[in-house]
Amino acid sequence: MIILYCILAGIVGGILYYFPISFLGLLYLVLGGYAKKYDLFFIYLSVYLGASIAVLDVFGRQLIAFKEAFRQGRGNVDHKKIQGNKKKIICLVIATISATLIGVFSANLVDLTAKNHILVALLYVFNGLVLIVTYLSKLNNKREVYGKTEYQNGIWLGITQACGVFSGLSRLGLSYSVALNCGLRKNYSLFVAYMVGVPFTIILFVRELIKIIIHGVNWELIIGGMVATAISYLIGRVLGKNLYGIMADIKLSIFGVISIVLGIIVVIVR
Repeated sequence: MIILYCILAGIVGGILYYFPISFLGLLYLVLGGYAKKYDLFFIYLSVYLGASIAVLDVFGRQLIAFKEAFRQGRGNVDHKKIQGNKKKIICLVIATISATLIGVFSANLVDLTAKNHILVALLYVFNGLVLIVTYLSKLNNKREVYGKTEYQNGIWLGITQACGVFSGLSRLGLSYSVALNCGLRKNYSLFVAYMVGVPFTIILFVRELIKIIIHGVNWELIIGGMVATAISYLIGRVLGKNLYGIMADIKLSIFGVISIVLGIIVVIVR
């Protein structure tokens, strides 16, 4: 039975990974009764592992472009553009490091918070309000701001990405909103929001896998996780090619309303 649930989790989570809605909250809402028998956080990480690998494939060329721009410094090149790319890389690195450090420790509280349905509902509502406020503020039209701010931007992006491991909060939604409110452009904000979570997703997955092995190998859960990873990867490869277009065409306020409605549903159902 868990294999079937993993297949469904791979499909739903593989899609929701690319939208600012909390997948972990839905996973615990639907499969909460299996929390004692199966490690739902492992299933969640398995889904996000596949999506993260897909993200690396999708954004691989952009990473290579940043790397090449970072190396350039001589000849007939646009030094202002190169400097901007260097600061983008600094922002990305700082965000990734802070997200990994905070995320690894905050993940220990995932099960505790996920079992409190009132807290999960409040986090869904909070996530929705953040998205709506970000949309209404129209800060995405602001010019890109750098200078000394790439360090602060990186830290804030890392913190919000790490907090997204809690049920009800969307890693993409929070970090994307913060990036826009920091004055970063839409495309780069989306790029950072996806990329920052990749390293600590892999680290957390390995940690959970080791825990499962130490406490007695559950092959059904491991195989189910592998299936979820494969499915979410395939979905990511399809959706990833159109990410910029999808997020540009759909308003954040729509996802905000959906998140608030899910918060209300959590209270009613649980």
